[in-house]
Amino acid sequence: MKTNSQLFIIIFILFFFDAFGQPELARLQNYWNYRDRYKKWFVKIGPDYGEGIPVSRRNIRDSDPSLIHQLYFGDVTASLGDYIAVLATEYKLLQNAGQPTTATLNELYYAINAVYRLDAFAEPHFDINWPPTQNGFFIRDDVRGNFHQNWQSFYPKSGEPLDDMRSTASDFVSGTIKDAEMSQDQIIGLFLGFAFVKKLVDPIIVQPTVNDPPRNLVASVELLTDLIMQQIISTKNNISIVDVKIAGTLYPLIYGDKDWVIANPVTGDHVFRGADVTGFLYPLAKCAEFINGNNYESDVDVYFNNTFPFNICPVHFSVESFKLRDLWIDVPSHLGPGFTVSSPFNAVCLEGSVCIAPFLQTPTPLCIPNSPLLELMNGTLTAKEFNINMMLSLAASASLSSQHWSQNQIQQISNEHLMPIFDLVYSILQGTPPLNPKSDYELLLDFASFSNPNNGLCYGPYNYGGGDHSPYY
Repeated sequence: MKTNSQLFIIIFILFFFDAFGQPELARLQNYWNYRDRYKKWFVKIGPDYGEGIPVSRRNIRDSDPSLIHQLYFGDVTASLGDYIAVLATEYKLLQNAGQPTTATLNELYYAINAVYRLDAFAEPHFDINWPPTQNGFFIRDDVRGNFHQNWQSFYPKSGEPLDDMRSTASDFVSGTIKDAEMSQDQIIGLFLGFAFVKKLVDPIIVQPTVNDPPRNLVASVELLTDLIMQQIISTKNNISIVDVKIAGTLYPLIYGDKDWVIANPVTGDHVFRGADVTGFLYPLAKCAEFINGNNYESDVDVYFNNTFPFNICPVHFSVESFKLRDLWIDVPSHLGPGFTVSSPFNAVCLEGSVCIAPFLQTPTPLCIPNSPLLELMNGTLTAKEFNINMMLSLAASASLSSQHWSQNQIQQISNEHLMPIFDLVYSILQGTPPLNPKSDYELLLDFASFSNPNNGLCYGPYNYGGGDHSPYY
C-alpha cells in the first residue's frame, strides 16, 4: 500500500483550497483518516533504529506466498522526503487554523532525526571500526530484521489483516551490503521534503522528550542539505571526453571514472545504484540553494569546450561551448505533449549504461553515462516515468535565482505524465497560484476517498496507472 502518495495529494490540495471551510470538511476528514492509518501501520514514530522512516508496504497479498505477511522497506529515504513534506504542510495548515501543532512538530522532528541517524551510522554499517560520521553520506534505512516484532504504536492491534506481519525486509538487511548505499533518487526525495520545511516551518527549537537533543528543524535541513552537497562535490575531478565508435561512426562521450559519481567513503567504490549524478548536478545545486541559500552553481555547473571536429552542441547553443545548466534548461521542450511511453524519442543506447541524448545534434550526439536526465529519453527504459518524476521534483523545488523551468512547463509536463501534483508543489514552494483548476484536484480527492466503492476494503488507492513504474502521485 502506497499511503505516502495519498497523503501527498490530499494535504497539498487542502493547502490551497480552503481546507477548513464547511464545504471541505468531508475532504479534510478524509485526510485525517489517511493520517490515522498511516501512524497506525506505516511509520513507527521515535528516535531508534527504523523509526521515523515510512514503511513501503505491508504485504497482505502477493503472487509469491513467501512475501505475504511481510513488512517491506525499499528506497525509503525517497519516501521519507515525501513524509517530511506532508508533515511540514500539515504544520502550516494547523498553525493557520489556530490548532495545536506540537504533535506534528514532534513527528517531523523524528523524521528529520532519522536522516541524521542514517548519515551518522552509514560508515559503521560497512566497517564496524569506523566511528559515526556526519558527512552527507547516508544509508537508505536502518531497519532490522525483527522490526515487525517491535511495532510499538499509539494504537492497539485490532485483528485486521495489516496487523499480521511475520517478517521484515529492508535494504539494510537484504543480504547484499551495498543495497543500503545512498543514491541520487534518495537525495532528490529528501531535498523535496527539506524544501517544504524551509518554506513552511518556523525556525523554532523542537525537543519531544528530555532524552532527545533539541533541534531547530529549519537549521537541521539546511545543514543536512549542505553535507549532502559537499559529499557530491567531493567527487569532482577532471571530466574527460573520449571518442566511442557506434556503427563505424565516432561519437564524443563525456566520461569520468569517479567524476560526479557518488562513492562509498569506506570502500572507495561507486555506490551500487543511482551513482552518477552528472545530469542532475545543476538542478540539485539549485534545490540546495532554495533550502539553505548557499550558491553551489560554480561547483557543479561543468563547462565543456567543443574541441572536437564534430558539432556536439544542441542547435540553439553556441558551437563553442555549453554547460550542464544548458542541458537542464533544454529538457522541457522534449517532455511536453506528444512525449509518452508509447511514443518515445529516437534514442540510441550503447550496450550497458551509456545513452545517447536524442535532443543533441546528429550525427554526433553527446553521451553522459548513467544519467537519468538522458536515459529517460529512451522509451525502452521501464523507469522512464520515475525519472520524469525525479525531474519534476527538482524543477518544482529549485531556487528561482537563475535559469529554471517555468510553472507553465512544469504544469504541462506533469499533466502529460499523470503527475498533476507537481503543479501544486511548485505553487506552494514558489508562492504562486496553481494553474490547474480546483475541480481537477477535487476529482483526485474524491477518488481517494475512503467512501469511494472503487477503492475496495477501505484500504485506499494504490496508484492511478499501470505497471511497476506507474505515476506515484
